[in-house]
Amino acid sequence: MKKGNKVRGTNANKVKTAVITAIFVLSIFSVLAPFSIVQTAPIPGHWFRGNVTVDGFSAPNGSIISAKIGGAEYANTTVSSGKYGADGNFYVPGDDPDTDEKEGGVDDDTITFWVDGVQGGSATFSSGANSFLDLSVSDTYAPSVTNPSASPGEIVANGVDSTTLNVTVKDHFPGEKPSAGIESVTVDLSGIGGDAAKAMTKIEGTNIYSTTTTAAEGTTPGTYNLRVNATDKSGNSNTSVNITLVVTSPNTAPWWDTIPDQTIAEDTNLTLNLSGYVHDNETAIENLTLDIVHWDSTNFSSCTINESHYLIAQPKPDWNGLSSSFQVNATDEGN
Repeated sequence: MKKGNKVRGTNANKVKTAVITAIFVLSIFSVLAPFSIVQTAPIPGHWFRGNVTVDGFSAPNGSIISAKIGGAEYANTTVSSGKYGADGNFYVPGDDPDTDEKEGGVDDDTITFWVDGVQGGSATFSSGANSFLDLSVSDTYAPSVTNPSASPGEIVANGVDSTTLNVTVKDHFPGEKPSAGIESVTVDLSGIGGDAAKAMTKIEGTNIYSTTTTAAEGTTPGTYNLRVNATDKSGNSNTSVNITLVVTSPNTAPWWDTIPDQTIAEDTNLTLNLSGYVHDNETAIENLTLDIVHWDSTNFSSCTINESHYLIAQPKPDWNGLSSSFQVNATDEGN
């Protein structure tokens, strides 16, 4: 029994030893496990605001301002009332030192500022700063001129009939190229007796410029290409577009050559081609209207003019030895 008791006692000691060892090992691990992470605060940004001009004129609303560092854009905004950043919300962000990427600037970085794709200024990044920086660029692009029209496209050279001339003129879209705006749009009317630089007026709410003109009396009939000159405030001009206008001569009445006396045999019809005796400056002879105003119904049974402008008169039987007269009127589209 004792022997047996000794055996049990020995096992008990082994168990205690194992428990103590396990507790010791766990204690070692519990000391090594805890750790902490320290993060660096992002660099504060740099705020900017100022005026934006194109050749000394306020940039139009909607012009795009962008800020770049090393060619990469980090901020953008638009112009309003000739200014950017006036609301206090335009800033170049600072870089985050805890990432491999570059999210913004660090002190002494060079920032370049661009107005509609053209560099307009630069500054040195300073974290937390608030700077006033004016931006200025030049416009070297001529305005665009499109949609030339004359309505109506044809007028008479009488100094009375008029036509409306229109063109669409734009000095670039904001965000496309720098623009100072349109200074003037004129059209050369000297060929039709008008001003060599007739001002065209912008129709409110559109990009259409318009004027009304006549063709002076004596203007040579023909097709005229009226040159448009659109000039912006930076002095760039576009003279590549013409407005086409057709000028016709004033409508004159048809006129007659003297028709010689005609002789016919008894009981035969008078057949006379009138086309060889009538003329008109504007209307083709076949398009004239010929009407009988008077004929001798006493001695003739009938008198007509056919579509080919032949006058055909049928005398009454046995009519001879007498004379009769006829009167014919020629009418064109206006006289």
